[in-house]
Amino acid sequence: MRRPTCNRPAARPFWGRPLVHWLAGLILVGSGMAWARPPGGLPRPADVPGSVRFAHSYGWLPVDGRRVVLWAGVEEPYLVDLASGCPDVRVARVAGVTTHQRRLSPRIDAFVADDKSCLIERIQPAGGSTLRALGVRRDQARDLPVLPRPTPGRSP
Repeated sequence: MRRPTCNRPAARPFWGRPLVHWLAGLILVGSGMAWARPPGGLPRPADVPGSVRFAHSYGWLPVDGRRVVLWAGVEEPYLVDLASGCPDVRVARVAGVTTHQRRLSPRIDAFVADDKSCLIERIQPAGGSTLRALGVRRDQARDLPVLPRPTPGRSP
């Protein structure tokens, strides 16, 4: 009985490949990094420090003129600080909050009040003790529509 023969050359280990193959691989990987950013130059939401999953709003309540509590889930409250220059959210007509790719990101997304887009500066989890200290309860929360993020250079 004869053994079958293989006419293929033995595979080289990866460190034995020519330098050209290494350079081509680095170029392909490097060009893929540019594709990771969406149009407009904004970072991906998951890459923004402090961003949170926010597919649906379960309500909001103002804490003071520039801070609100947003519920991303029934038991998932976040304390959100808004940029200076925004209308007082306790008395403003609030239209909603912008999100993109099911994330809420500081310095990208905004709280829309009195037809003005107020950038979100910081998002932090708000535990039960924080909510009690602020005097905020979920059963008092107001409806908050989730708005599509406007195109850069245009206000909602």
